[in-house]
Amino acid sequence: MDLHTVINLYRCKTRIDYSQLSNSRIHGSFLAQLDKSRIAQVVYNLLDNAFKFATDGDTIRIILDVEFTNDQKCAVISIMDSGKGIDMEILPKLFTKFTTKSEKGIGLGLYITKSIIEAHSGRIWVKNNVNGTGATFSFTLPYNP
Repeated sequence: MDLHTVINLYRCKTRIDYSQLSNSRIHGSFLAQLDKSRIAQVVYNLLDNAFKFATDGDTIRIILDVEFTNDQKCAVISIMDSGKGIDMEILPKLFTKFTTKSEKGIGLGLYITKSIIEAHSGRIWVKNNVNGTGATFSFTLPYNP
């Protein structure tokens, strides 16, 4: 997937940090059966949200890791921003229909994103970063090494 295509849609001073992609615990390539356009939609949506809430000079990190769940190997893709974080009032219902605190959008993007990930036997979650700035959205995709 070409992340540069997504990034070039934005003309701001937010920086994307890919360094942890090459430092991940997944060595070489991996095989996952997935709908390429739907997973691209997931990544686009999460990056779009990160850009929406970023200010000039912020950094967005894309992190690739691996986890084992019930004897299934899963790729974990995380998108971490350094924006204002997610309001605690909205956090528990963030992946439900029409949930938003944004002036942009109607609150369906994360609901659709969750549906796509679950259709791929994955899971998605979000947490505010421990340093008090920004949030990290993570999702899993099962794969065969």
